[in-house]
Amino acid sequence: MLLAFGPYYWEFPANESPFGYALDRFKTQSARSRQRSVSLFEHAGTAPHEPAVPEASFDGEAIALKTPSWTAHVTRTDAQVHWTTPNSPNYQLGLGLVTSLGMAWTLLDGGFLLHASAVEIFPEKGWLVSGQSGVGKSTLADSLSPVVRVLTDDQAVVVPEDNRWFVGSSMARFDVQGPVEGAAFLERGTSTRATPLNSKMGFQRLTRNAILWPGDAPLRSLVLSNLHAFAKSASFCSLEVSLDDLTLPKLQEILP
Repeated sequence: MLLAFGPYYWEFPANESPFGYALDRFKTQSARSRQRSVSLFEHAGTAPHEPAVPEASFDGEAIALKTPSWTAHVTRTDAQVHWTTPNSPNYQLGLGLVTSLGMAWTLLDGGFLLHASAVEIFPEKGWLVSGQSGVGKSTLADSLSPVVRVLTDDQAVVVPEDNRWFVGSSMARFDVQGPVEGAAFLERGTSTRATPLNSKMGFQRLTRNAILWPGDAPLRSLVLSNLHAFAKSASFCSLEVSLDDLTLPKLQEILP
């Protein structure tokens, strides 16, 4: 049984249910194909039934995560998890743990999580379409889906690989969908047009739409460093969209 998340996945023995506390081994599903190990230590007690956003900190080498149910020490190659066992298997608590470990490895690998859809505007060249909830990311992706490949919807995991950036669908179920060349910051308009942005302005917009944990200053610096690395190599624009004249040829013409 496989449960995918981040650019990684858990593999369970066939007779174990997810979060049945007998994790088998940990692998990556990214191009690196690096083996990563997870050590799970169970402790007696009663864990809360509701998942919680972890408190996070970064010491320059590892990310420490803490919730009322579990703690984790995550390095680039492994993780140690201390888990207070619920009275019965709890999918949401387990999913919160799995998602949080995926987020930690994404950050340690130089990546980030963004409020964005992603569409393949040109062959093998995707674009992030970023904006806060409700601005129209999913609507734009849906309107283009008959003629373009939609790489992600609503949230995007962006990771570096071999001097390029790749995007996947979400932290909870990730598979590498394709490379991305830039980010367009979506705005509603009466016509469809793009205004190029320089890397500094693109970086500022990225920081507004990045999905962050509550964390200490070093963790925030790590996230900003990853965003800055993307900003140095990507193209950016603000994108006003009217569904009345939104077509793939139009986007190919106006994107920088």
